[in-house]
Amino acid sequence: MNPRRPDSPPTRRQSTRRVPRLVLRLPNAPGRVIRPRRARAPPRWTQQLMKELECPVCLLVPSHKTTIWTCPNGHNTCLKCRNRVTSCPICRSDGQTFRNKFAEEALLLAYRNAGPLECPNIGCSATLRYKKLSDHGLICKSREVPCPAKTQGACNWVGQVSGLVAHISEAGCCVVSRAPEGPPSYRFAAVLGAEPGLFNKKTLTRWKPVLAFAFEALLLPSFACISRDPRGTWILYVRTLAEQEALQGCRYTLTVSMARASTRRKRAWSHVGTPVALSTPEDEVLATGNYLRLLDCHVRPLGAGREVLAYTICMARI
Repeated sequence: MNPRRPDSPPTRRQSTRRVPRLVLRLPNAPGRVIRPRRARAPPRWTQQLMKELECPVCLLVPSHKTTIWTCPNGHNTCLKCRNRVTSCPICRSDGQTFRNKFAEEALLLAYRNAGPLECPNIGCSATLRYKKLSDHGLICKSREVPCPAKTQGACNWVGQVSGLVAHISEAGCCVVSRAPEGPPSYRFAAVLGAEPGLFNKKTLTRWKPVLAFAFEALLLPSFACISRDPRGTWILYVRTLAEQEALQGCRYTLTVSMARASTRRKRAWSHVGTPVALSTPEDEVLATGNYLRLLDCHVRPLGAGREVLAYTICMARI
């Protein structure tokens, strides 16, 4: 045992009694009202900057994910309207040939400092921050889309997704099929019919799109594009009414099988690919190889009567 130093205080046995805590109570604490902090209004310069960068064609502020194009005189146009016009809408100069990176960075800065923004689509009451608003605009039910028959040059209708079914039922340019729900994927099947003498035709043949809706599953109405050229080559791929930016992580499985159940040996061909946006030209699809290619010798055994083949599309997000 170590001896105690003479200058150290005497040791005491530690007490096991609990010492009560000292609580400070304010006289007006029970009746005090805590008011929530008021949200700061967005700076005025963000609204002025967005107004200056507004597209003169569609009269909308471009998304922070899109690109801005300008003419030699400095007049800006969004990417969608740039593909629609052949000359500058302000000064009528030759097209929007230059990309304005400074305007894109300035618009991104304005979006970051702005408060919640309303969806620009007519009939949509969503109010979100700029990051979520751009993603919402790609799958908004009130966004404008063209008719699926536009890929065949048969219809030039453009309207909201909510009015597409009414247009199709009135014009008869497409066939609508309600896809069964089953998140995170949905599947639908259709039978392709044709007139006699199809395999002897020397002209390009296209079939009417069968549009499948599954809003609760993926918000991606899709349809198959099927064509046969005079040489007997069949091209099959899947398009959707969504923008290309909304198709990230989406995959489809296209299966072509016999038109009717038979005791003969079953034949089927499958293709796994990425759905194509409606704005993508067909030449670009053929250049990437994102399609199923068959010949008459493959398709002929699948037919039965006036039914050429049956196909199934399974759409899913990875």
